[in-house]
Parts: sequence; C-alpha cells; structure tokens
Amino acid sequence: MADDQRVSLTGRPVRPEEYAVRIAGDRHLAAQFCQYRSLGDTPDAEQLALDEARAIRTLCVSVPVAAEATQRLVDDSMRSIEQVAARSEACGDAVQVAWCRMLNDALGAAG
Repeated sequence: MADDQRVSLTGRPVRPEEYAVRIAGDRHLAAQFCQYRSLGDTPDAEQLALDEARAIRTLCVSVPVAAEATQRLVDDSMRSIEQVAARSEACGDAVQVAWCRMLNDALGAAG
C-alpha cells in the first residue's frame, strides 16, 4: 500500500488498527492475493501478505509508546482484521475472507 495511505485526509497519522482495516478491506490486494493462489503461485501470495503485514507492524512500532504497548497495537490491528474477515464472511465474500486470514497469519508471524 502506498505511504499516503498511512495519513488521513486531514493529514493526521492513521492509527495502526485503522491502517490494518484499510489493508484488510482493500479489494485490489485481496484479488491480487487470490489470483496468485489460483495460479498456484503460493510464494508470491504469501509474500504479498507478508509485505503488508510488515507495513502494519512497522506502523505499530513507529508509534511513540512504551515497548509493551507496541504489542497491544499489533493485537488491536489483528482484531481489526478479524472484524473485516467476519463482515466479509457474513457477506459471502470468500476472496476477502481468504485475504484477511492470510494477512492476520502473516501479521502474527511477522514479529
């Protein structure tokens, strides 16, 4: 995702969990991820999720808080992604659900 997505329209920095929702809800990223998977290109699919998870984690680490609070920001981001997955599942959007699950797995492993 572009660096300008880490800033709101008002110019204020986006909170990590807001950014995680943007990434999880991005239909283009989800489609790209599923396209890789459908073509059997699992390494690129996983790399896409890992790259975005690292961007979320980097944003969490860049917030000026105590070290223990950084993990809370990551946990909040993961919960936000889970909420996007639940909403997507309720709507029957299997592509978005698969993307969210892989993104969450990657975020959990990116530490």
